Amino acid sequence: MKPETAPKKILVVDDEAVVCESCRRILIREGYVVDTCSDSRTGLRLAELNHYDAILLDLRMPIVDGVRFLERLREVRPNASVVIITGHASAESNRAFERLGICELIAKPFTPEEVAGAVQRALKAKDES
Repeated sequence: MKPETAPKKILVVDDEAVVCESCRRILIREGYVVDTCSDSRTGLRLAELNHYDAILLDLRMPIVDGVRFLERLREVRPNASVVIITGHASAESNRAFERLGICELIAKPFTPEEVAGAVQRALKAKDES
């Protein structure tokens, strides 16, 4: 008999509570354990203190934006799988994402299939590395 594996843990950090809740519902249906946070500073603390298999992160947030969040996260969790959720991608942010090792990018508004697929691909890439 094959031992059961623990469900993957996902953190969603977005200053819009509705986006956090949408992602949470989508990912719970896929069998993940999901934490959400609408405050980027608290989200960063959670990501530093806990192991998450993947982190979904908004790009534009007050106080600590997505790029600064990633820079700090990479100092303590260099191999964290990160999926960016944004409605505001730019050439500059895309270069920062490449430098910071982003797995996937989801454009807002998104579909449940896009969120689930991006997380699956990010987790698969992490498992293969």
